[in-house]
Amino acid sequence: MHHKTYISGKHQNSTHIRSQAGMKEKRSENIYTLFCILARRFPSAAVLQIYILILIILSQATIVRAPTSAAEFAIGQSAPFDPTGPQVQDADVGCGGNNFDLGNPANLSFTTHMLNATLRWNESDVNGDSVSTFICLASTKANIDAIDSSPQPNATYCDLLNLWNESAAVNDNTTGIRLPNKRDNGTGVGYYGETNLSFGALMAFDGQTTNNRSNIIKFNVSIINHFPTIEGFNTTATHSQFPSLGWRGIDYDDGTGADRCPRDGNLTFTVHVGDNSTGTHTNTRVNETNLGTNVSVTNPLPWNLTLNDAYANRTYFVLLNATDQLAGVTNSTTKYSFMLTDYIPTRPNNFNVTSVHNQSFHVSWNSSLELDGDSILYHIVVGITENGSEIFGEFRQASNKSDNIFNLTLNYSTDGLQQGWANETYYVTLWANNTASGIDRGNYTTSFLLYDNLPDITDVYMSDNNNLAIYTNCSKSASCVFTPTSGTNITLAVNITTLDTDADCDVKDYGKLTLYLCLNSTAKPNCGEITNTNFTIPVDTVSRKGSSTSCQWIFTTNLTNVTPQFFVANSSYLYHINATSQSMRRSLLPDNESNGTWQYNALKATNFPASITVGDGTIALEEWNPGTTNYTMTNYGNQIVFLRWNSTDFTRSLAAKNWTLQGWDFLLDDDTNATGENNETQSIPPLNITNTTAGYFNHSTGLVVCAVKECDSIYLNETMNTNWHIYPVAGLGAGTYSATITYVVE
Repeated sequence: MHHKTYISGKHQNSTHIRSQAGMKEKRSENIYTLFCILARRFPSAAVLQIYILILIILSQATIVRAPTSAAEFAIGQSAPFDPTGPQVQDADVGCGGNNFDLGNPANLSFTTHMLNATLRWNESDVNGDSVSTFICLASTKANIDAIDSSPQPNATYCDLLNLWNESAAVNDNTTGIRLPNKRDNGTGVGYYGETNLSFGALMAFDGQTTNNRSNIIKFNVSIINHFPTIEGFNTTATHSQFPSLGWRGIDYDDGTGADRCPRDGNLTFTVHVGDNSTGTHTNTRVNETNLGTNVSVTNPLPWNLTLNDAYANRTYFVLLNATDQLAGVTNSTTKYSFMLTDYIPTRPNNFNVTSVHNQSFHVSWNSSLELDGDSILYHIVVGITENGSEIFGEFRQASNKSDNIFNLTLNYSTDGLQQGWANETYYVTLWANNTASGIDRGNYTTSFLLYDNLPDITDVYMSDNNNLAIYTNCSKSASCVFTPTSGTNITLAVNITTLDTDADCDVKDYGKLTLYLCLNSTAKPNCGEITNTNFTIPVDTVSRKGSSTSCQWIFTTNLTNVTPQFFVANSSYLYHINATSQSMRRSLLPDNESNGTWQYNALKATNFPASITVGDGTIALEEWNPGTTNYTMTNYGNQIVFLRWNSTDFTRSLAAKNWTLQGWDFLLDDDTNATGENNETQSIPPLNITNTTAGYFNHSTGLVVCAVKECDSIYLNETMNTNWHIYPVAGLGAGTYSATITYVVE
């Protein structure tokens, strides 16, 4: 096939390149025609551009000031008095008044229930200077004892509050500070048990000299909290598996006065319900936290599994804790107990199961009698042995059941695949209990056969994108041909028929059919779902042909993106079909139509621009122009190809002179160097384009077949760079010159 490119160029101050394409057939080769453009610029006048740089220098004046003198004098300083009368808040106006514990030199120990209590004190100075106070709050007495009048740059000792330096010292003793607490900060005082002791220190500073500091006054603060208590548990016996348990909680910290402020708020509770009275919770049935004053059991409590005459009672033990919301303090465990009572229903009778084909089956029976008046819970057990242990479903029913359908996932057998069926025998047991206890009040066992006759493939028809309206018979035939499309996948359609003697391919969730296409080779000679599989294609639509036992499989939408690509080599390949039915099993009987061959035709195709521009920038006569624009040739077929190139002379309509190629002045290359070779990038020797015989320009291996659809492998010669260098002859006038480049794909 021959390809031609037309090139046009204009000899003027700037280069503009346009092209168009044409194509014609010649022999068995491919010829592509391209239009190229040559442009030339002649300067019409010389333009002198002068750039004047004006440097402006600014002088900066310096003002000289007359010297000055300073006089100094010193006044004696005295240290401020020690801080006195510390007070810690233990109630606020919201709960009993604004009360403070008042300290004196003999007693600087304070108590409060407030995490953010206010600390205030008295301070003064003999010289009347303004006084600030260093404050330190620590978690241990050892930390407080370790500090002195030196500033503390970090929180090594003052680990709860560090204001022990000049910049952090407090200058408002009447307002004071609020104690830091762990509710707002990573550090601070908190509730731990009933009492949490913190240690503090105060030191006055008048800001005059670093030595003017008072003595260190130490104190401590106890953050107190009372444990809540529980009383009034309300349950001793119940017939409900979901009992509601209630109680009362009492908290001394109710916000009514000093050291009881603020109110802790509602209590929260943790309850354990189990059958262990020791408190170790080894058999916990309920474990709930963050409750109010009651809890409803949400998961049913098990009944006594040991039948005693006609009832089954069980004792449960309750372990209850209360936690106040403010402090998070929990009381010691309080223990209670109650009894779960139950009468057992009578046995059901007349149990019957109907044989079925799919995974649903029909059952019927006469209902039981329950003395508690409860609705009866019937429990179905299904297995492949008598008294099977596989529990598939349960439901409540107080009357006879005559036509119950269970949509269960029963497994078909694999024992008969060689005979073409997947049958399995199942045993069913009916239990009756009003509480799902599972106590034996039935054990009526019967059986049924779950059967499935497996499909047989009878006809295989396929078609590709070239003629989707006509299917090719691919059953055991080598004439099943696919034609590739350059640069993309084929569009695939199928029409496959299977025979199913159960005549059920029109039911919901019928089986599946999968088509496997394999690229056959000596190394991988077979085709199957796990052998030499290159394309796995599910066929998604099945319908029953009238009232017959035949099933037709097609694609809802013909497939494109998972089918063979254009670069698959032309040859004969294999296919395999896996067809299942209701059981999702595949017959192992010989099935000649499940395997066959398909053919992929040859595709010789390249991708190259229909028009190109040669030369770039200002084109001068009798000088090489490198033509740095790269045009890429890509192999979009499934055969290795080689390329030969030639060109017509460059001409312009009404030109006084045209450019007749000399055989050395039009150069095809794969780099941008017109007069030499870029050794690092050049891999193909340059070709002098002539107006006579076409010469080869391609990789030594040819343009190879792509490895993937994107044709972007850095290891394969599936693409080829082309750069076009020109040496225009003297005497050409300004204008656009065109030529036709022909490349032959072999």
